Amino acid sequence: MDEFWDVIFDKLRNFESMTYSDIFVKASTQNHPIDVECLNKIAQNRLEKLQIEAEALYCLRLGGKLRIYGYLEGRVYNIVWYDNNHGDNYTCVCRSKKKHT
Repeated sequence: MDEFWDVIFDKLRNFESMTYSDIFVKASTQNHPIDVECLNKIAQNRLEKLQIEAEALYCLRLGGKLRIYGYLEGRVYNIVWYDNNHGDNYTCVCRSKKKHT
């Protein structure tokens, strides 16, 4: 729970003052859309179960291996997942083979 207040809450609060362009264009190497087909099968099944019909989820890098995934509805970012171990492993929502991502 400390991680939420120490890291996540501050990062999310910072995003509130930014534009879409600031978040997803200027910082596109850290924050970017991911096609649903690129998500692991468990994540795809969960989207279906939650009846979320998005073509892409948007990944926000909160630092190190911390990521949140969500979808946009108008100007609202709806958080679906929190991933505290993003990388080249089978537990993350979207596996990355890049080092230090």
